[in-house]
Amino acid sequence: MSDSSKEKIRLSLIGKKESEARNWQGGISPQHKIRTAPRIMPDKCEVCGLMGKSFKKGLHYDHNHRTGKFRGWLCIKCNMALGMVGDNINILEKLIVYLKKIMNKMNNRVIKFRAWDEQEKQWFRFPFVVDSQGRVFREYIGGGKVEKNVAITQFTGLKDSKGVEIYEGDIIIAENGIKRIVEFKEGCFCEANSFPATRLPAYCEVIGNVFENPNLIK
Repeated sequence: MSDSSKEKIRLSLIGKKESEARNWQGGISPQHKIRTAPRIMPDKCEVCGLMGKSFKKGLHYDHNHRTGKFRGWLCIKCNMALGMVGDNINILEKLIVYLKKIMNKMNNRVIKFRAWDEQEKQWFRFPFVVDSQGRVFREYIGGGKVEKNVAITQFTGLKDSKGVEIYEGDIIIAENGIKRIVEFKEGCFCEANSFPATRLPAYCEVIGNVFENPNLIK
């Protein structure tokens, strides 16, 4: 360790100027935190309200990155979020607008399905209904029998680059030429066999589906 580094540590220990209390890595020394933070740490993150005990290292000491002054106690997620945008309020406001726009699109998504007849090897050509258990019935007055050997796929609410509606089970090709199957998992429509769930690319084209065109993904 260099002499200058040792000197900076020494200065942080004796509690001189805040600029001198910062260690050589640009972070805040434990001694500086103890000297500047309130004596009582809250139980919850001051932004999201999550309990500090929910995180392995508890709440984090949030500080002004230019002056080193203490600002509050945040969970690691909120603390990292501020750091990633550089405390830029303009970017944070734009992120809020973006999220609201996306959520409005999802909330206004038309809920509809299509049904593949495994026996006839074709899409249903008659109206049908799907109950809460996922069973399929032919729709007509007086009820109907349960249709067997039927695969149900749901509309994603999205369209491809040519305006074609995208459903579960569709095969899409992205700009990079990679083919993917559309599926629903972890609360979103995403690329099949992706971990964690990878959302569908912004620009893609439907080239078929796993029912009519299984050879496209071999």
